[in-house]
Amino acid sequence: MISFPFPWQESVETEEMADFEAPQYSKRRVVGAGKLLKGSLPWPSEVTAETFKIARNWRAAHLIPMRHVRMELHAKVKKIGGGITAARLKRMTSIRAKLRRAPHTLYQMQDIAGCRAIMSNQDDADYLIALLRKESRHTFIDQDDYIASPKVLGYRGHHLIYRYHGRGPFVALNSNPQFVEIQIRTKLQHAWATAVEAVGMVRGEELKSGQGDAAWLRLFALMGSEMAAQEGTAIVPDTSVDETARRQEIIEIERSLDALATLSNYRNAVKITENVKTYSPYYLIQFDRETEKLRVRGVTVAASATSLDDAEMSGGLNSVLVAVDKVGDLRAAYPNYFLDVALFEERLRRVARPRKKGLTFNADWLKDWIGGKR
Repeated sequence: MISFPFPWQESVETEEMADFEAPQYSKRRVVGAGKLLKGSLPWPSEVTAETFKIARNWRAAHLIPMRHVRMELHAKVKKIGGGITAARLKRMTSIRAKLRRAPHTLYQMQDIAGCRAIMSNQDDADYLIALLRKESRHTFIDQDDYIASPKVLGYRGHHLIYRYHGRGPFVALNSNPQFVEIQIRTKLQHAWATAVEAVGMVRGEELKSGQGDAAWLRLFALMGSEMAAQEGTAIVPDTSVDETARRQEIIEIERSLDALATLSNYRNAVKITENVKTYSPYYLIQFDRETEKLRVRGVTVAASATSLDDAEMSGGLNSVLVAVDKVGDLRAAYPNYFLDVALFEERLRRVARPRKKGLTFNADWLKDWIGGKR
């Protein structure tokens, strides 16, 4: 009897193809749906309903690839000595936004399914990347090294793209090119990325895509360089290599935004309406920007595809379907939804509001006074 450290691993071994949704539409229809998603679809209409039906089926069909790639990723992370792995299906709003700015079709999109590994440091992250490149039953397609070449906005991390290779009852899925993106980050890189998303969610701005308040965008770019300097990796383009100059700019922007107080308020304001304590294969996380309430609920394998569809159709909430190793990893893997920006806030405070060193003074006069030499 094989012993699995996490419940989701055992279920992967025993699951059936019938537990998941398979692709139901041809390449031509998936590509066509993607073209329509780029524009403004009238609602309600039969064309719109059919477009979303096709797109949602194509997205749901990525649950199996996501699940199996994550199992392999977890095994490699464990081999290194530990880290957090997680996975998510791309939100439909994010799919539509990416289709509008990228040349590829919905059928070719490579990050509908995304897995993530959060490692303690850059050495562990590099070792994991090497393991994934050396040994995987899935086909390596491409990579983006945002450690060696950070994005202008400040994002750092290493992305690997794999084409899913199914075995046994899942071999039929190999007739379609289904891709999974693996994001590998250190804790600092993850803190930066999720802080950007948290601030963007509350402000209603796509900061991670470079859309929103210029001061916040500049602050994140500068802090990306600060964290890169701490990890000994390449700093963000268009930021000063001179630490003193860079930190002075951070101080000025932080004061103009009152950024530390704002981040602290975010952490204290969020209200979690449900406290999930038992393990589930998936979790539906929903953030209400108007009330700053967070809803979290467990979702079964059978309900995984429809739960996200229903949540998105209800409107008004930022919803995402995720999977983690254990319940306790939800906040660590997706702190942006919990508005948990504590690590980023702490690193910003070190730069913008450093503690003053204690004053020193010569106490010889006191010794003389006590000794009667006054």
